Amino acid sequence: MFCVQVFKFVKRGWMNVHPLFLVFVIYVITVCPTIYWRDAPEFIITGWTLGISHPPGHPMFNLIGKGFSLLPFGDICFRFNLLSLVSGFLTLMLLYLLSIKVLYVHFSSYPTAGLVAQEPFLASFKSSSLLSTLLFAFSYSFWMNTTVTEVYTLNALFLVIILYFA
Repeated sequence: MFCVQVFKFVKRGWMNVHPLFLVFVIYVITVCPTIYWRDAPEFIITGWTLGISHPPGHPMFNLIGKGFSLLPFGDICFRFNLLSLVSGFLTLMLLYLLSIKVLYVHFSSYPTAGLVAQEPFLASFKSSSLLSTLLFAFSYSFWMNTTVTEVYTLNALFLVIILYFA
């Protein structure tokens, strides 16, 4: 039943997540255009040269970062910052879909499960999921790690992928 709902959700188009594209625009406006002060220089250098950063090394970040470093615009620092930005945005999109999934699965186990498939309930799931995702998107910690070269947003993306498909 949930798979049918997700298919209908995706079939209607990605315009259901359009407020999150506004978050992407805000992130692009506030992205750091050059090197930031924490681990960013190390991650940029090791990603560019495919080296090993400090333990645990973050090899996936370095490999994906090498791909982003081949983009034909901006300087190397901006391209690696863009990697964090894109992984943070994908984290938010999947977090939004995950929270809809969790709400739907949780409330469909109640005795009034037939009401959950109705449009007002699905709309309330979407709006509460959007609100919680926006609160997470504009939290200081996530915003700062999304707009600079850090591995935390890529780790968050992998965590949300695992939770979504679990």
